[in-house]
Amino acid sequence: EGEGMAEPKSLESENQITRTLIALADEQRRRILALVRDRELKPIEISDLMGEDCRSLSYHLRILRDSELVSVRPEGRVHHYRLNHQAICRFGLNGLIDQKEEGPR
Repeated sequence: EGEGMAEPKSLESENQITRTLIALADEQRRRILALVRDRELKPIEISDLMGEDCRSLSYHLRILRDSELVSVRPEGRVHHYRLNHQAICRFGLNGLIDQKEEGPR
């Protein structure tokens, strides 16, 4: 009986790890994480810095939110994105987000 109760927690943990790995597999998402590492940015600011169109950026931001690698602070209709340092530390990913991104590549 006790083992059956522990399984959902384990499965939840595995799902979170999977979402995190999927989020980090894409270069564009790693660039977004680098941009929001030290500051809060609105999607339009991220788009301008990356030269990314809004539809594509929205997709990437959703994956980063779902993986909990970014935190979101809503302000009216605008959302502000910032790196979730707790998630980065929890998964030991500090080295992946070390270099700052300055703009389009």
